[in-house]
Amino acid sequence: MAKASSLVGTNVSPEAESRAMQRIITVYNRLKAEKGLNQTILAKRMGLKQQSAISQYFREKVPLNMTAVVNFAQALNVSPSDIYPELMEPVRTSFFPKVSIAVRYAIKGVPTISTIEALEIQADLDPYAVQINVDDYLPYISRDSFIICSHRVKPQAGAEVYVQLNDGIRFVARFIEDNANEKTTHVLQLQDNKPRIIKNEDLAFCDMVIGTHRATNWELR
Repeated sequence: MAKASSLVGTNVSPEAESRAMQRIITVYNRLKAEKGLNQTILAKRMGLKQQSAISQYFREKVPLNMTAVVNFAQALNVSPSDIYPELMEPVRTSFFPKVSIAVRYAIKGVPTISTIEALEIQADLDPYAVQINVDDYLPYISRDSFIICSHRVKPQAGAEVYVQLNDGIRFVARFIEDNANEKTTHVLQLQDNKPRIIKNEDLAFCDMVIGTHRATNWELR
């Protein structure tokens, strides 16, 4: 296997790079089955002249550097941080605004005002926070961190959403569509990368994720 990509602040390794490549292959195989994607089409989307270049990446003969990760992410319509969090997270956080916001409600804990250092948002978004547990899958957020959501933001296809069902099951997903005729919500659950069709009567929340917070010292008061 090629040597892992290197960047100041990253925590990459051959093992992390291999995991990233497997995530890419998983998404590729899904799109291949669902939409007829093939290596020739993928190579064209990425601006590569030959299909064989994709095969070289898939066989881990070519290093998965930052440019390649971004190109794969754009071609597959996923987040670069979902593909290779060890490489992309330091870049993402270095450009992340550090301003205080008020989260008015916490799903886990007593409803209250809590201040965090994470993201600037509009005052009228009515955000709330959800603590990540072991059953959630969001590669660039560690367990016991928080995601910040708002039910006032209408998700678009491909957006990250927090889903909670009436039976208490909760997870983070990619939003696909809201089918008004069938009264269903379609999402791609990130934990297992599988599509789910949820009856709206079974759905408690399907709200937009508008921010994240990794610090472990955020106290819910």
